[in-house]
Amino acid sequence: ANWWASEEPPVRLRDVSEGLLQRTEVSLQGGGHTEDLVAITDPEHNFFSGHGAERVWPASLALARHLMERFGGGRAVGLKAVELGAGTGLPSLVLARLGCAAAVLTDVTWVVQLLEYNVQANFAEHSHCRPRSLPLRWGSSSDIGVVLENLGGTPDLVIAADVVYRLEDLEALMETLAALGGREVVMSVVNRGGSVVSDFLARLAARGWKVEASVVSLDGCPTQSTVAMLKLRAAVACREALLLRILVPSVQTRRQPCPGIGGGLVAAAPGASDPGRGGAASAVQAVALRKPSQTLGSKILLQIEHALLQLPRVLEHEFGWLLGGSPGGRLRADGPHGLRRIFARRADVESLPRVRKS
Repeated sequence: ANWWASEEPPVRLRDVSEGLLQRTEVSLQGGGHTEDLVAITDPEHNFFSGHGAERVWPASLALARHLMERFGGGRAVGLKAVELGAGTGLPSLVLARLGCAAAVLTDVTWVVQLLEYNVQANFAEHSHCRPRSLPLRWGSSSDIGVVLENLGGTPDLVIAADVVYRLEDLEALMETLAALGGREVVMSVVNRGGSVVSDFLARLAARGWKVEASVVSLDGCPTQSTVAMLKLRAAVACREALLLRILVPSVQTRRQPCPGIGGGLVAAAPGASDPGRGGAASAVQAVALRKPSQTLGSKILLQIEHALLQLPRVLEHEFGWLLGGSPGGRLRADGPHGLRRIFARRADVESLPRVRKS
């Protein structure tokens, strides 16, 4: 609840009395260019409760910089992105500046107006690249549905900065990541001690997520501002392991829960330890797959994977008339049994990762 706050915020930033909110100019460099942004925060909690409203956290800066490096130079054009627990929404604002086709900033209901203030401070009212701000309670199917509707489909990218710090939130967070169905998730996390980060990584591994991790340090920030950048792909680990097992029988695999993909096979990296032991580093090692080039030509593996991913979409395009009228509806009784199994639920098709043509 918004019980920390003193009063209700006005709709427009220009109507906020001077001194109640803090305005900070942020200059970010990455990918060979600079982005100058304005961050609106509420360190005194005059309007907004929660730590995310207090300031721009180091993990948010790290994620924004990472996105600039990766998606600068026109590589963000056409992307659809959602940010979870956005706070000030700096990473999403960067993506929008880089030409992202659609960006949706989300947080708990009482922080949405702060998100909107940050959008107002950085984008003209009728700007074609202006992000949207929406409430999203993790695990809420109705909130997720509204976000996907406003986004215009499944996101290419789901991002989040410093949202992994409470054990009681992890299940709802993972349910939300899965329900959004993003082709890729990029998160910046801070390990503040305890087992929260390693537990999160262990739960990802148990659900067949592929995780790539790297550590970044921010110049000019306190030493505790070292953050880990996580790149997640849902069930890709299971899919790659299944392909590798078929094509290269010598690859060792272990069985883990992974809904809908070959019974849950995950490739075991040599020397990988138990995700539940040894902290975050060992958990990352346990869920990270060997690079395809170590076992099979990466180009061949990608081509096979892309073909398998495209097959259900092609079938849906050609035989879409067989589907019932309601979202999630089953095939009509007269549909072929083979297609009944493939399209048991429309959502299964729509949640598949998108494959971009190279």
